[in-house]
Amino acid sequence: MVFTSTEHKILRSFGEAMIPKGGPFALGVKDIDMASSLEKLFLGMDPFILKGLKWLLKFFELSPILFIFKLNTFTKMSEQDRESYLIRLENSSLYICRAMFLALKTISVIVFYSDERIENEIGYKRECLI
Repeated sequence: MVFTSTEHKILRSFGEAMIPKGGPFALGVKDIDMASSLEKLFLGMDPFILKGLKWLLKFFELSPILFIFKLNTFTKMSEQDRESYLIRLENSSLYICRAMFLALKTISVIVFYSDERIENEIGYKRECLI
């Protein structure tokens, strides 16, 4: 396993807040096997980069305490509070907040759009052009 169960929970909670079921697509992050997709994506990743990502996840989990003075971690916030918090991060004047948000958003989107059902829904066809 590349990620611990806590790290999976953080990534899944972020992804579910970003791509909820019934949004632009009928399916959401809750409908895909995010854990195995993440493991495949990061298997063989440079240990230094992986360590940095793990630190980012820990920091992100605790960030509501630092940035909005909530005594909850991100995964223990309500869905509405998570969504509101992510909007604040995305629009923050602090670079660290925007960068953290963008990094986790990128990971979530890569995993979501690589699911075969989502690829089919958007009309993406995997084919070799050689």
